[in-house]
Amino acid sequence: MEQHELSDQRRVASKLVRERFGIEYTHIEPGAATAEWTLRDGDMNVHGVPYGGILFTLADSAAGMALGSMGGSVITISCSGSFLYGSREARRLICHAKVRKAGNTLGFIETEVYDDQEHLLATFQFVFGVRKDGPRKDACALY
Repeated sequence: MEQHELSDQRRVASKLVRERFGIEYTHIEPGAATAEWTLRDGDMNVHGVPYGGILFTLADSAAGMALGSMGGSVITISCSGSFLYGSREARRLICHAKVRKAGNTLGFIETEVYDDQEHLLATFQFVFGVRKDGPRKDACALY
């Protein structure tokens, strides 16, 4: 994986999503991240395409890593997205996340999810909360 020096929190987040979901980060730099999900049999819905929740989970994780790579603790606040194509040929999903605006308390991230055939499957736009002084003890902060 290409990456700049990750904080302890980013390393923990990377390990968690790899162990729980199989997500691998293939590129991380301040403000951008690429993550991949190798599909398994149980990842397909009744139509033979990857579950939308899998595309969302991959995008959410990549968005958090992209913003978190700029420093601070981040957590998802909101998301909107569009599912554009259902790929029956997909064996792997690739998500590119790019921070469009990072402020002191909010970050705005755009993501695109592709299959390994280069079909654009979905786009998501995220708003994340940012805490430069680390996570609060009463907050759920994965990143």
